[in-house]
Amino acid sequence: MPKDRQTHARFSFKPDPFKRYRDAGRIMGERMMAYKEQLWSAPNTENTMESIVGAAVPCSGGSASGFRCQNVDLQSYLSLSALGATASGARGNDIWGWTDPVTNDEIVVMGTNQGTSFVRITDPVNPQVVAWLPTHTSSSSWRDMKVVNDHAFIGSEAAGHGLQVFDLTRLRGQTNMGTVSADAHYGQFGNSHNIVSNPESNTIFVVGATNDNRGCRAGLHMVDVSNPKNPTFAGCFSADGYTHDAQCHFYNGPDTTYRGREICYNYNEDALTIVDVTNKASPVEISSTSYVGYAYTHQGWITEDHTVILLDDEQDEQGNWFDGSTVTYIWDVSDLDNPVLRNEYYAAHEAIDHNQYIRGSRTYQSNYEVGLRILQINQASYSLTEVGYFDVDTGSTGGLVAFRGSWSNYPYFASGNIPVTSIETGLYIVKPDNMAMDATYAAKLNGHQERSRQVLTESAEGCNDVREERYCQATC
Repeated sequence: MPKDRQTHARFSFKPDPFKRYRDAGRIMGERMMAYKEQLWSAPNTENTMESIVGAAVPCSGGSASGFRCQNVDLQSYLSLSALGATASGARGNDIWGWTDPVTNDEIVVMGTNQGTSFVRITDPVNPQVVAWLPTHTSSSSWRDMKVVNDHAFIGSEAAGHGLQVFDLTRLRGQTNMGTVSADAHYGQFGNSHNIVSNPESNTIFVVGATNDNRGCRAGLHMVDVSNPKNPTFAGCFSADGYTHDAQCHFYNGPDTTYRGREICYNYNEDALTIVDVTNKASPVEISSTSYVGYAYTHQGWITEDHTVILLDDEQDEQGNWFDGSTVTYIWDVSDLDNPVLRNEYYAAHEAIDHNQYIRGSRTYQSNYEVGLRILQINQASYSLTEVGYFDVDTGSTGGLVAFRGSWSNYPYFASGNIPVTSIETGLYIVKPDNMAMDATYAAKLNGHQERSRQVLTESAEGCNDVREERYCQATC
């Protein structure tokens, strides 16, 4: 029997129950997309950089080929036109990766507003663009991709786009296939904001969809891709309305009630909503928890022991809650019925956070105008420490708090090479120096400053009395 749900976390509370019925999340999302579309409609004057290939460029003195960096070397760079987005107004967006189980080739699947590019980075200083898949319908600044069963699944906010399916094994041995067509298409929804995967259950989870034939109300629209070229509808979770992003896996954490169950962590504009989707025909909400200061609960990722979630809010920096500093919310989810917000990390830079992924004891954040940021996770103290970065945004030095720069990254290739996307310029292949990052972390532990924030009184209008403190982690 599920435990009684409670919300007693520091700085957290039950979200607005009426949001579920008025679809406020979708309205918020559409407003933000309209703002971004206006911003990105201006001519892309930065899409003139020439590709950088042939030799790695080490990060030295805080720079690699003119890009700001620390402990992260540049392997190569491909422009948007080199990727296949040759039409005017090209922009980059999301990314995922695939490792060929036969050849061990590492393939980047990168989205642009015009379509999807497939890039072999097995030789990271000489990447090869091996195929280009145009959009199913029209151009869109939002395109998202995931990989299950050696097939790429691609969704988009382009009207009527549905889900493209591309067999990645077609790339095996190819050097340049040119323009390719999808192998299959799933059309049970029109456009989507994001797609999520759980390869272990052969499932794609579509979120933020409209024109949904199955009535999922922009929540989880679950697709069985056991037979990848014949995707079939598996179920909905619509009780919490619009879902912006999610992560789904088979749970193997300390909460014995749910061990072995398939769990989704949904980022739903004003809340972290956790759902048991083991029975996709009848999913069950486990908990839904919001937090003081939320502006747009955007995305997050869970640690490998399934106990801590790092959550990013895409609009709190612009809302001046934290003077523009990038904020990461650190949650204890060892009890799925009762998530507890343990701490908040405040970056030294001013920038908006977007997507982050955890590998080992580090999180890899794409924070728009300050690029890729790598942070060491201390789970015992619920704290983060920056140990490396590579800034792909050539047009700013941070502090703009604007939607430009890096959209996302993929830190899971065995080689340690990380592809990073830039909205304005294209694809960067970088490689962190793990030994240097370890040394940076050790040095910072021996004398760096932390900040904490405590809500003293809460106001229904959102204007709360707070106390912020700065203190030394060790000896300053």
